[in-house]
Amino acid sequence: MTASIAFSTIFSILSSSQPISTSWMGSFDVSFAFTSGEKAKFAGYAKAFQIKGYVKKANTVTFSFKSELAKIEEDAPSESQKDVLNFTYWRWLLATLMNIKVTIGKQRNVLDWKPRRSELFAASFNHEQVIDKIYVQRNFVKLYEIDATGKASLETIMNLLQETSVNHFKILGFLDDSVRSYPKIGSEKLALIILKMHIQVEHYPSWGDALEVDTWLRCHKKLSMARDWHVCNLKTGQSMIRASSLQYFCTDATRKLSKIPDEIKVELERYYKDTTFILNGDNRKFPKLNFETADYIIDGLTPQWADLDFNMLVNNVKYIRWILESIPMSMLETHQMSSMVLEFKKECRMGDVLQSLAAVSSVSSNSSSEFKIVCRHLLQLKSGPALVEGLTTWVQKV
Repeated sequence: MTASIAFSTIFSILSSSQPISTSWMGSFDVSFAFTSGEKAKFAGYAKAFQIKGYVKKANTVTFSFKSELAKIEEDAPSESQKDVLNFTYWRWLLATLMNIKVTIGKQRNVLDWKPRRSELFAASFNHEQVIDKIYVQRNFVKLYEIDATGKASLETIMNLLQETSVNHFKILGFLDDSVRSYPKIGSEKLALIILKMHIQVEHYPSWGDALEVDTWLRCHKKLSMARDWHVCNLKTGQSMIRASSLQYFCTDATRKLSKIPDEIKVELERYYKDTTFILNGDNRKFPKLNFETADYIIDGLTPQWADLDFNMLVNNVKYIRWILESIPMSMLETHQMSSMVLEFKKECRMGDVLQSLAAVSSVSSNSSSEFKIVCRHLLQLKSGPALVEGLTTWVQKV
C-alpha cells in the first residue's frame, strides 16, 4: 500500500513539472525520469547509439540524440536548470516520505482499534469483582435471550443465575479451567446440587438492558448451604430479580446426600455472608398432583443431547422449559410469571421419558380488583418417580 502511494506521488510530480524546452538535451530528461538523474550513465550509452525519443506534451516535440560527445556537452542543461530539477527531486522525496509516515500512522491506528474497543467492552459489561463477600458481575441481555414478548425468557434468567454462581466459585479458587472440576473443594469427590429454589421476578429485563448480578453464600445447616442473588438494572438501579436456593453436597459416585466434611466447612465459612434470605421463605406445601387432579398434561417429553451437562445429567435449567410446556398458550399470551418455587427430587438422564402436569387455580391478591393465577406443577418420569415439584404465580401483563 505504501509503495503504491509512493509511485503515484512520483508520477503526479513528474506530470506537474515544467514543460521540457526544445533547447534541452533529451537524454537528461529521460534519464532523470527512469534512472533518478544518473545522466553520466545514459550519456555513455548515447556515445554508442543514435536514439530518437518522443515526448508528447501540448504539441509533439522530437529530440534527436547524437553520439558526438561535443554535441552532448554543448546542449547540457545550465546551472539554473539543474537547480530547478534538484528542487523538484527533493520535493518528490519529501512528499514520498511524508506519505509513508501518514500511511504507517493510519495502519497503526487500525491495528490498535480492536484491542481498545475490546477493553472498553470488557470494562463495561464483563466486569466482575468481590465486594464484602458479594460477587458482582455485569451482563447485558442479548437478542437470542428474549422471547416473543421482547423480554428475557425464564430460561435466560435461570441461566444467568447459574452462570454467576459458577463464576463466583471460580474466582474464589474452587474451580479451575475445567468445568468438570466444579466444585474443586478439598480432596473429597463431592458434587454440589440444588434441592430448592425460589425466584421472584419484579421486572423482566428487555433486550440490550445492562444488568448487575450480585450473589453470595450463607451458612444454613449441616447438610446444606444457601445462595442468594439480586439482579438490578445497571443504568437505572431498578431491582429486577431476587432469588434464593438451598444447595447440598452429594457423593459423585452414588449421588446420595453427604454431610459437609469439616475441612470443607472451614474452607467455606470464611466466604459466608452473615445475612438472612433475600426472599422470605416460602414454606407452602406442594399439593399432591396426579392425572386425576391435573388440568393439563403433556406426555412423551425426552431429553436431547443439548440438554445434558458435563455430568451427562439434564441441567436444572432445562426443567423450566418442560414445566412451562403444560401452561396453556392463552395464559402465556396474557400473563407473566412473577414467582416460582421449585423442589428438585431426582436427576434425569438421556433416554428418560417425562410427563409434565399442571393444575391452575385463581386467587385474590391484596387488591380486590386483581387476581393472580397459581399453578401447581409436577414433572415426573413416565415410570412414576417425580423429578420436580413446583408452584408458579402469574400476574396479568401490563
